[in-house]
Amino acid sequence: MTIRPRLNGKSAFSRDAWLEIDLNAIEYNYQQIRGQLSANTKLMAVVKSDAYGHGASTIAPLLEACGVDYFGVASVDEGIQLRDAKVKQEILILSPIPVWALGQALMHNLQITVSSLEQIKELEKLIKPRFRPISLQVKINTGMNRSGAKWNKMACNLIEYILQKPDLFSLKGVYSHLACHGNSFFSQVQADRFKKVIDEFEPEKLGLKHLSASSALDCPDLHFDMVRIGLSMYNLRPALSLIARISQLQALDEGEAIGYNLTWTAEKDSLIALLPLGYADGIKRGLSNRLRGLYEGEFIKQVGTISMDQMSFDVSDFRAKIKVGDKITLLGGASQEPKIETNEWAQILGTIIYEITCDLRARLPRIYTRKEII
Repeated sequence: MTIRPRLNGKSAFSRDAWLEIDLNAIEYNYQQIRGQLSANTKLMAVVKSDAYGHGASTIAPLLEACGVDYFGVASVDEGIQLRDAKVKQEILILSPIPVWALGQALMHNLQITVSSLEQIKELEKLIKPRFRPISLQVKINTGMNRSGAKWNKMACNLIEYILQKPDLFSLKGVYSHLACHGNSFFSQVQADRFKKVIDEFEPEKLGLKHLSASSALDCPDLHFDMVRIGLSMYNLRPALSLIARISQLQALDEGEAIGYNLTWTAEKDSLIALLPLGYADGIKRGLSNRLRGLYEGEFIKQVGTISMDQMSFDVSDFRAKIKVGDKITLLGGASQEPKIETNEWAQILGTIIYEITCDLRARLPRIYTRKEII
Protein backbone atom coordinates (compact mmCIF):
# COMPACT_ATOMS: atom_id res chain seq x y z
CA MET A 1 0.00 0.00 0.00
CA THR A 2 1.23 3.48 -0.80
CA ILE A 3 0.31 6.49 1.29
CA ARG A 4 0.49 10.05 0.07
CA PRO A 5 -0.49 12.94 2.33
CA ARG A 6 -2.23 16.08 1.18
CA LEU A 7 0.60 18.60 1.31
CA ASN A 8 -1.34 21.78 0.66
CA GLY A 9 -4.17 23.26 2.70
CA LYS A 10 -4.55 24.18 6.35
CA SER A 11 -4.47 20.70 7.84
CA ALA A 12 -1.47 19.57 9.86
CA PHE A 13 0.10 16.23 10.65
CA SER A 14 1.16 16.90 14.23
CA ARG A 15 -2.12 15.61 15.68
CA ASP A 16 -3.36 12.07 16.04
CA ALA A 17 -6.65 12.40 14.12
CA TRP A 18 -7.04 12.13 10.36
CA LEU A 19 -9.13 11.09 7.37
CA GLU A 20 -8.07 8.22 5.14
CA ILE A 21 -9.29 8.35 1.54
CA ASP A 22 -9.23 5.08 -0.42
CA LEU A 23 -8.38 5.99 -4.02
CA ASN A 24 -9.18 2.46 -5.17
CA ALA A 25 -12.75 3.03 -3.97
CA ILE A 26 -12.97 6.28 -5.93
CA GLU A 27 -11.79 4.55 -9.11
CA TYR A 28 -14.19 1.65 -8.51
CA ASN A 29 -17.10 4.05 -8.09
CA TYR A 30 -16.17 5.88 -11.28
CA GLN A 31 -16.07 2.65 -13.28
CA GLN A 32 -19.42 1.49 -11.87
CA ILE A 33 -21.08 4.80 -12.70
CA ARG A 34 -19.53 5.03 -16.17
CA GLY A 35 -20.82 1.52 -16.85
CA GLN A 36 -24.40 2.74 -16.37
CA LEU A 37 -24.08 5.44 -19.02
CA SER A 38 -24.34 5.12 -22.76
CA ALA A 39 -21.22 5.64 -24.82
CA ASN A 40 -22.49 9.07 -25.91
CA THR A 41 -23.32 10.35 -22.42
CA LYS A 42 -20.69 12.51 -20.77
CA LEU A 43 -19.95 12.43 -17.07
CA MET A 44 -19.46 15.51 -14.90
CA ALA A 45 -17.80 14.91 -11.54
CA VAL A 46 -19.07 17.42 -8.99
CA VAL A 47 -16.18 18.24 -6.67
CA LYS A 48 -17.60 21.21 -4.78
CA SER A 49 -17.05 21.59 -1.03
CA ASP A 50 -13.55 20.11 -1.42
CA ALA A 51 -14.98 17.03 -3.17
CA TYR A 52 -17.53 16.57 -0.38
CA GLY A 53 -14.72 16.55 2.16
CA HIS A 54 -12.50 14.12 0.27
CA GLY A 55 -9.98 16.68 -1.04
CA ALA A 56 -10.63 18.13 -4.49
CA SER A 57 -6.98 18.83 -5.31
CA THR A 58 -6.22 15.11 -5.21
CA ILE A 59 -9.55 13.61 -6.28
CA ALA A 60 -10.08 15.75 -9.41
CA PRO A 61 -6.73 14.87 -11.08
CA LEU A 62 -7.41 11.21 -10.31
CA LEU A 63 -10.85 11.39 -11.92
CA GLU A 64 -9.46 13.30 -14.89
CA ALA A 65 -6.98 10.46 -15.42
CA CYS A 66 -9.88 7.99 -15.20
CA GLY A 67 -11.68 9.78 -18.02
CA VAL A 68 -14.14 12.23 -16.45
CA ASP A 69 -15.41 14.68 -19.11
CA TYR A 70 -16.32 17.69 -16.97
CA PHE A 71 -16.03 19.04 -13.44
CA GLY A 72 -18.60 20.99 -11.46
CA VAL A 73 -17.74 23.41 -8.64
CA ALA A 74 -19.64 25.95 -6.57
CA SER A 75 -17.40 29.02 -6.86
CA VAL A 76 -14.60 30.67 -8.79
CA ASP A 77 -12.20 29.88 -5.94
CA GLU A 78 -13.02 26.17 -6.19
CA GLY A 79 -12.44 26.29 -9.94
CA ILE A 80 -9.07 27.99 -9.48
CA GLN A 81 -8.13 25.31 -6.93
CA LEU A 82 -8.62 22.68 -9.65
CA ARG A 83 -6.60 24.66 -12.19
CA ASP A 84 -3.82 24.98 -9.59
CA ALA A 85 -3.98 21.17 -9.32
CA LYS A 86 -3.30 21.01 -13.09
CA VAL A 87 -6.82 19.94 -14.07
CA LYS A 88 -7.28 20.62 -17.78
CA GLN A 89 -10.85 19.44 -18.40
CA GLU A 90 -13.79 21.84 -18.61
CA ILE A 91 -14.95 23.23 -15.27
CA LEU A 92 -18.46 24.64 -14.76
CA ILE A 93 -19.27 26.94 -11.84
CA LEU A 94 -22.71 25.70 -10.84
CA SER A 95 -23.69 28.70 -8.70
CA PRO A 96 -24.10 32.36 -9.67
CA ILE A 97 -20.87 34.34 -9.33
CA PRO A 98 -20.40 38.04 -8.51
CA VAL A 99 -19.68 40.15 -11.56
CA TRP A 100 -16.38 41.36 -10.06
CA ALA A 101 -15.10 37.75 -10.14
CA LEU A 102 -15.63 37.41 -13.90
CA GLY A 103 -12.03 38.34 -14.72
CA GLN A 104 -10.68 35.54 -12.52
CA ALA A 105 -13.13 33.07 -14.06
CA LEU A 106 -12.02 33.99 -17.58
CA MET A 107 -8.35 34.00 -16.66
CA HIS A 108 -8.63 30.41 -15.44
CA ASN A 109 -10.85 29.21 -18.29
CA LEU A 110 -13.89 28.51 -16.12
CA GLN A 111 -17.41 28.28 -17.48
CA ILE A 112 -20.01 30.31 -15.63
CA THR A 113 -23.71 29.75 -15.07
CA VAL A 114 -26.22 32.45 -15.99
CA SER A 115 -29.88 32.52 -15.00
CA SER A 116 -31.33 35.88 -16.08
CA LEU A 117 -31.17 38.56 -18.74
CA GLU A 118 -30.16 41.04 -16.04
CA GLN A 119 -27.16 38.92 -15.18
CA ILE A 120 -26.04 38.49 -18.76
CA LYS A 121 -26.36 42.23 -19.41
CA GLU A 122 -24.21 42.99 -16.37
CA LEU A 123 -21.59 40.62 -17.73
CA GLU A 124 -21.82 42.31 -21.10
CA LYS A 125 -20.76 45.63 -19.56
CA LEU A 126 -17.56 44.05 -18.28
CA ILE A 127 -16.44 42.44 -21.51
CA LYS A 128 -13.32 43.99 -22.98
CA PRO A 129 -12.26 43.62 -26.62
CA ARG A 130 -9.25 41.50 -25.74
CA PHE A 131 -11.44 38.86 -24.08
CA ARG A 132 -12.45 35.82 -26.03
CA PRO A 133 -16.20 35.03 -25.94
CA ILE A 134 -17.31 34.11 -22.43
CA SER A 135 -18.00 30.38 -22.08
CA LEU A 136 -21.21 29.91 -20.16
CA GLN A 137 -24.15 27.65 -19.53
CA VAL A 138 -27.76 28.56 -18.86
CA LYS A 139 -29.53 27.11 -15.85
CA ILE A 140 -33.26 26.56 -16.24
CA ASN A 141 -35.63 26.52 -13.28
CA THR A 142 -37.96 23.59 -13.97
CA GLY A 143 -39.56 23.43 -10.54
CA MET A 144 -36.94 23.37 -7.82
CA ASN A 145 -37.35 27.16 -7.58
CA ARG A 146 -33.91 27.77 -6.14
CA SER A 147 -32.08 29.33 -9.08
CA GLY A 148 -32.29 29.43 -12.84
CA ALA A 149 -34.38 31.11 -15.53
CA LYS A 150 -37.96 29.91 -15.31
CA TRP A 151 -38.87 27.30 -17.90
CA ASN A 152 -41.40 29.53 -19.62
CA LYS A 153 -40.51 32.37 -21.98
CA MET A 154 -37.92 33.70 -19.52
CA ALA A 155 -35.51 30.84 -20.25
CA CYS A 156 -36.17 30.97 -23.98
CA ASN A 157 -35.57 34.72 -24.11
CA LEU A 158 -32.29 34.36 -22.23
CA ILE A 159 -31.02 31.64 -24.55
CA GLU A 160 -32.10 33.58 -27.63
CA TYR A 161 -30.29 36.70 -26.41
CA ILE A 162 -27.08 34.75 -25.87
CA LEU A 163 -27.24 33.03 -29.25
CA GLN A 164 -27.60 36.39 -30.98
CA LYS A 165 -24.21 37.54 -29.64
CA PRO A 166 -21.67 34.85 -30.58
CA ASP A 167 -18.85 37.39 -30.49
CA LEU A 168 -19.51 37.92 -26.78
CA PHE A 169 -20.86 34.61 -25.52
CA SER A 170 -20.18 30.96 -26.26
CA LEU A 171 -23.08 28.80 -25.08
CA LYS A 172 -21.63 25.50 -23.88
CA GLY A 173 -24.76 24.01 -22.39
CA VAL A 174 -28.17 24.31 -20.76
CA TYR A 175 -29.16 22.43 -17.66
CA SER A 176 -31.57 22.08 -14.78
CA HIS A 177 -31.62 20.32 -11.42
CA LEU A 178 -34.04 17.71 -10.09
CA ALA A 179 -35.75 18.64 -6.83
CA CYS A 180 -37.05 15.36 -5.39
CA HIS A 181 -34.94 12.25 -5.02
CA GLY A 182 -37.14 9.20 -5.56
CA ASN A 183 -40.14 11.18 -6.83
CA SER A 184 -40.33 9.86 -10.38
CA PHE A 185 -43.55 11.77 -11.13
CA PHE A 186 -42.15 15.23 -10.38
CA SER A 187 -38.81 14.34 -11.99
CA GLN A 188 -40.73 13.61 -15.18
CA VAL A 189 -42.60 16.90 -14.83
CA GLN A 190 -39.25 18.67 -14.64
CA ALA A 191 -37.89 16.70 -17.59
CA ASP A 192 -40.93 17.65 -19.69
CA ARG A 193 -40.45 21.33 -18.83
CA PHE A 194 -36.76 21.07 -19.69
CA LYS A 195 -37.58 19.50 -23.05
CA LYS A 196 -40.14 22.21 -23.74
CA VAL A 197 -37.38 24.81 -23.55
CA ILE A 198 -34.67 23.00 -25.48
CA ASP A 199 -37.09 21.94 -28.22
CA GLU A 200 -37.43 25.62 -29.13
CA PHE A 201 -33.87 25.61 -30.47
CA GLU A 202 -31.66 23.62 -32.79
CA PRO A 203 -29.96 21.10 -30.50
CA GLU A 204 -26.42 21.75 -31.72
CA LYS A 205 -26.71 25.44 -30.78
CA LEU A 206 -27.34 24.69 -27.12
CA GLY A 207 -24.22 22.70 -26.34
CA LEU A 208 -24.61 20.00 -23.70
CA LYS A 209 -28.06 19.36 -22.26
CA HIS A 210 -28.03 17.93 -18.74
CA LEU A 211 -30.58 17.36 -16.00
CA SER A 212 -29.71 14.18 -14.13
CA ALA A 213 -27.58 13.93 -11.00
CA SER A 214 -26.67 10.89 -8.90
CA SER A 215 -30.28 10.43 -7.78
CA ALA A 216 -31.44 9.75 -11.35
CA LEU A 217 -28.53 7.60 -12.45
CA ASP A 218 -30.89 4.66 -12.91
CA CYS A 219 -33.20 6.70 -15.20
CA PRO A 220 -31.52 6.69 -18.63
CA ASP A 221 -34.34 8.71 -20.20
CA LEU A 222 -33.23 11.64 -18.00
CA HIS A 223 -29.54 11.47 -18.90
CA PHE A 224 -29.62 13.68 -22.01
CA ASP A 225 -26.04 14.57 -23.03
CA MET A 226 -24.38 14.48 -19.61
CA VAL A 227 -24.96 13.27 -16.05
CA ARG A 228 -23.65 15.15 -13.00
CA ILE A 229 -22.32 12.85 -10.30
CA GLY A 230 -21.70 14.11 -6.78
CA LEU A 231 -21.58 12.03 -3.62
CA SER A 232 -22.06 8.72 -5.44
CA MET A 233 -18.53 9.16 -6.77
CA TYR A 234 -17.26 8.95 -3.19
CA ASN A 235 -19.89 6.85 -1.44
CA LEU A 236 -21.05 4.08 -3.76
CA ARG A 237 -18.21 2.16 -2.20
CA PRO A 238 -17.35 4.39 0.79
CA ALA A 239 -13.91 5.89 0.31
CA LEU A 240 -13.58 7.81 3.57
CA SER A 241 -12.51 6.67 7.04
CA LEU A 242 -12.12 8.85 10.12
CA ILE A 243 -9.47 7.60 12.54
CA ALA A 244 -7.81 8.87 15.72
CA ARG A 245 -5.25 7.61 18.20
CA ILE A 246 -5.92 7.47 21.92
CA SER A 247 -4.24 10.42 23.62
CA GLN A 248 -5.03 9.43 27.22
CA LEU A 249 -6.56 6.60 29.25
CA GLN A 250 -8.34 7.41 32.50
CA ALA A 251 -9.99 5.22 35.13
CA LEU A 252 -13.44 6.23 36.40
CA ASP A 253 -14.97 4.86 39.58
CA GLU A 254 -18.55 3.70 39.64
CA GLY A 255 -20.80 6.76 39.92
CA GLU A 256 -18.34 9.25 38.45
CA ALA A 257 -19.43 11.28 35.43
CA ILE A 258 -17.50 12.74 32.51
CA GLY A 259 -17.40 15.78 30.23
CA TYR A 260 -19.26 19.08 30.06
CA ASN A 261 -22.53 18.95 32.02
CA LEU A 262 -21.60 15.43 33.16
CA THR A 263 -23.98 13.79 30.70
CA TRP A 264 -22.67 10.22 31.18
CA THR A 265 -22.17 8.44 34.47
CA ALA A 266 -20.21 5.22 34.92
CA GLU A 267 -22.44 2.42 36.16
CA LYS A 268 -19.35 0.45 37.16
CA ASP A 269 -15.62 1.03 37.43
CA SER A 270 -14.68 2.03 33.89
CA LEU A 271 -11.75 2.85 31.62
CA ILE A 272 -12.16 5.89 29.36
CA ALA A 273 -10.13 6.62 26.21
CA LEU A 274 -9.69 10.24 25.13
CA LEU A 275 -9.43 11.10 21.41
CA PRO A 276 -8.06 14.43 20.07
CA LEU A 277 -10.97 15.52 17.89
CA GLY A 278 -14.38 17.08 18.40
CA TYR A 279 -17.02 19.39 16.98
CA ALA A 280 -14.41 21.77 15.51
CA ASP A 281 -13.58 18.84 13.21
CA GLY A 282 -17.22 18.45 12.16
CA ILE A 283 -18.35 15.86 14.70
CA LYS A 284 -21.59 17.42 15.91
CA ARG A 285 -22.38 17.72 19.61
CA GLY A 286 -25.75 16.16 18.79
CA LEU A 287 -23.92 12.85 18.34
CA SER A 288 -22.84 12.89 21.99
CA ASN A 289 -23.50 9.59 23.82
CA ARG A 290 -24.92 8.15 20.58
CA LEU A 291 -21.82 7.38 18.52
CA ARG A 292 -20.05 4.08 18.11
CA GLY A 293 -16.38 3.55 17.41
CA LEU A 294 -14.33 0.55 16.31
CA TYR A 295 -11.39 -0.77 18.29
CA GLU A 296 -9.70 -3.82 16.74
CA GLY A 297 -12.93 -4.78 15.00
CA GLU A 298 -15.14 -4.41 18.09
CA PHE A 299 -17.72 -1.70 18.66
CA ILE A 300 -17.22 0.70 21.55
CA LYS A 301 -19.50 3.45 22.87
CA GLN A 302 -18.76 7.15 22.85
CA VAL A 303 -19.52 8.73 26.23
CA GLY A 304 -19.96 12.26 27.51
CA THR A 305 -20.55 15.49 25.62
CA ILE A 306 -18.37 15.93 22.53
CA SER A 307 -16.11 18.92 23.12
CA MET A 308 -14.55 21.28 20.58
CA ASP A 309 -11.30 19.31 20.39
CA GLN A 310 -11.80 16.11 22.39
CA MET A 311 -14.19 13.22 22.89
CA SER A 312 -14.26 10.05 25.01
CA PHE A 313 -15.03 6.36 24.58
CA ASP A 314 -15.75 3.65 27.10
CA VAL A 315 -13.07 0.99 26.55
CA SER A 316 -13.58 -0.92 29.79
CA ASP A 317 -13.88 -4.27 28.01
CA PHE A 318 -10.34 -3.89 26.65
CA ARG A 319 -8.50 -2.72 29.76
CA ALA A 320 -6.12 -5.67 29.63
CA LYS A 321 -4.58 -4.68 26.28
CA ILE A 322 -5.56 -1.17 25.21
CA LYS A 323 -2.91 1.54 25.39
CA VAL A 324 -2.26 5.17 24.51
CA GLY A 325 -1.54 5.46 20.78
CA ASP A 326 -3.94 2.70 19.73
CA LYS A 327 -6.27 3.59 16.86
CA ILE A 328 -10.03 4.01 17.06
CA THR A 329 -12.12 4.29 13.89
CA LEU A 330 -15.15 6.57 13.92
CA LEU A 331 -16.19 6.24 10.27
CA GLY A 332 -15.37 3.56 7.72
CA GLY A 333 -13.21 0.62 8.69
CA ALA A 334 -10.81 -1.92 7.27
CA SER A 335 -12.24 -4.37 4.76
CA GLN A 336 -12.04 -7.31 7.15
CA GLU A 337 -13.81 -5.43 9.98
CA PRO A 338 -17.34 -4.17 10.59
CA LYS A 339 -17.80 -0.68 9.19
CA ILE A 340 -19.44 2.45 10.51
CA GLU A 341 -21.35 4.04 7.64
CA THR A 342 -21.74 7.79 7.25
CA ASN A 343 -25.48 7.23 7.06
CA GLU A 344 -25.44 6.08 10.70
CA TRP A 345 -24.43 9.58 11.79
CA ALA A 346 -26.93 11.14 9.39
CA GLN A 347 -29.81 9.11 10.84
CA ILE A 348 -28.88 10.09 14.39
CA LEU A 349 -28.82 13.77 13.46
CA GLY A 350 -31.83 13.68 11.14
CA THR A 351 -29.82 14.95 8.18
CA ILE A 352 -28.20 13.67 4.98
CA ILE A 353 -24.77 12.14 4.42
CA TYR A 354 -23.74 15.13 2.26
CA GLU A 355 -23.75 17.30 5.37
CA ILE A 356 -21.72 14.77 7.35
CA THR A 357 -18.83 14.52 4.89
CA CYS A 358 -18.79 18.24 4.07
CA ASP A 359 -18.56 19.09 7.78
CA LEU A 360 -15.32 17.17 8.29
CA ARG A 361 -13.04 20.15 8.67
CA ALA A 362 -9.86 21.13 6.87
CA ARG A 363 -7.78 20.79 10.03
CA LEU A 364 -8.20 17.01 9.73
CA PRO A 365 -5.31 15.90 7.50
CA ARG A 366 -6.24 13.64 4.62
CA ILE A 367 -4.13 10.57 3.94
CA TYR A 368 -4.61 9.01 0.51
CA THR A 369 -4.18 5.26 0.21
CA ARG A 370 -4.03 2.94 -2.76
CA LYS A 371 -3.40 -0.78 -2.87
CA GLU A 372 -0.58 -1.71 -5.16
CA ILE A 373 -1.76 -3.42 -8.32
CA ILE A 374 0.31 -6.56 -8.91
